[in-house]
Amino acid sequence: MRARGGFEALINRNVFYELVELAVPGQVDGAEYLGVWSGGCFFALGPAS
Repeated sequence: MRARGGFEALINRNVFYELVELAVPGQVDGAEYLGVWSGGCFFALGPAS
């Protein structure tokens, strides 16, 4: 997962599942992804399909 400033970050499985429960569809470069919004930025978790 990319964090602020372009850094890569690792999260544990439990946190990832919590994020997935909050996920909403969104577009990244024209492709549909599931992700979460924070601070006005969309963070893609993975492809929507």
